[in-house]
Amino acid sequence: MVLTKGSTLYIKKDDQYASIFGKDKYDLNVYLRCIQIVRGVEEFLDTLGLDTVHRRNLPYYLCMYATCALAGGVYAPPKEILKIDAPSVLTTDLLKDCYGRVFKHYERQAERHKVNGDRDYDALAKGQGQYLLKAVHSDLKRRFNKLKKKP
Repeated sequence: MVLTKGSTLYIKKDDQYASIFGKDKYDLNVYLRCIQIVRGVEEFLDTLGLDTVHRRNLPYYLCMYATCALAGGVYAPPKEILKIDAPSVLTTDLLKDCYGRVFKHYERQAERHKVNGDRDYDALAKGQGQYLLKAVHSDLKRRFNKLKKKP
């Protein structure tokens, strides 16, 4: 099976398709929820008037953070993603909070990992993404492990 968007091939072989969508894989509704989350985050980011570089680099980190926040944990397993009614729970307040947390780490890591004295946001989000991902993940751990320890 081949999935196309215009002339771009996303999945070229049946075995590749089966490895993602085949029997004993994730419920297809998980993919739907993820798309809804991405779209909600993108709509929110569109309201901020961000520079193109930030608009390009922040969506998936913000999606991850917001999804974990909605799941109430450091990770968002598929069964928790299925419970998220993205259109109704991705509120502006939630996304502002998550964005603030992600952006703080984004700026801090960009400052720490300058290239030729300049902040290279593209390299940070992609090539050096492990630094940002680790910082965001540590934030999630601090935030949600504290909540679980309270009686």
